[in-house]
Amino acid sequence: MATSNSNRGRVIVFTLAIGLLAAIGIWFWRAQNAAKDACSAVIALGGKARGPSALVSVDLSNRPVNDADMATLGPLFRTARGPWKLNLANTPITDAALAPLAGLYILSDVNLSNTRITAGGLAHLSQMATEESEMPAILNLSGTRIDNSAIPAIAAIQRLNELDLSRTAITGSALRPLRALRLLHTLSLDHCPITDADVADFAASIAFFCCLLCFALCCCFVSFLLVPFLCRFMFLFHLFLELLRLSLRFHSASLTQM
Repeated sequence: MATSNSNRGRVIVFTLAIGLLAAIGIWFWRAQNAAKDACSAVIALGGKARGPSALVSVDLSNRPVNDADMATLGPLFRTARGPWKLNLANTPITDAALAPLAGLYILSDVNLSNTRITAGGLAHLSQMATEESEMPAILNLSGTRIDNSAIPAIAAIQRLNELDLSRTAITGSALRPLRALRLLHTLSLDHCPITDADVADFAASIAFFCCLLCFALCCCFVSFLLVPFLCRFMFLFHLFLELLRLSLRFHSASLTQM
């Protein structure tokens, strides 16, 4: 009876293992086919794509790609769970071309320079490189038609690492929300209507934040050094209280005997 139950358990484990391997194989096969379909569609438009097992990057720069083409590519990108890098520079796309990109959480590097993108289209990119994705985000908006109204959508990209706003209508008064981007280390503002005072104000805020960060790190370091001392002090203080309690008990016992 015990042998029969043991054999039955082995059969169940073996069946589950085969089913798991089959599911992984089917998933990999579908992902590879989806990446191939996306690469083929990009190449058909005259672009370049890195694959085929995974859709890594798509380069459609300097190609006559329009909003309808992007509407076709969007579902293919979502099925292929990519790309990580998308280059649409110098193309005639508008805000409608970014709608199919909404929900591509893995998207982390987007080049939209010299396109007709406005503030309305950037809301579709607010999910790129989110907190769930550990990849930093790179966004190139140089030469686009964005203005100060685009800053809230840009500031929503929490993991933004590099940002290019050159040759746009962004002014210095709109830069304040970008202070909340903790990972931002490169900000390009060439040929923007920004004064030296605006740059100084933004730099001062960043410097103040850095000072606060350094102060917090120093406090953590000092606390780390003081923890062993505090632990020893608490141990000795507790030992002193125990000895004092024993001494008072002994003294009260002596008085009782007298």
